Amino acid sequence: MTKHDPERADFIVDFYRFTLAETGKPPTVRETAKAVGLASTSAVHHHLKKLTTESRAVLLRPRGKCWCYCHYQASSDLDI
Repeated sequence: MTKHDPERADFIVDFYRFTLAETGKPPTVRETAKAVGLASTSAVHHHLKKLTTESRAVLLRPRGKCWCYCHYQASSDLDI
């Protein structure tokens, strides 16, 4: 984990929120990488996996679906 991981994770969540609001569908991994300023899609996968598995998860990944089908879940809908 780098010192930028929490900042990037927050930016990814904001980017998902914005893209879903604007287009009605989540961004692809490549779109997310470009928006966040990462050259590697594997780094985006790292953040997405962390955001879907933490106890405070804010992104959902339906079983068997690719990352581009992740959907933002408002934190007020979470059981924290």
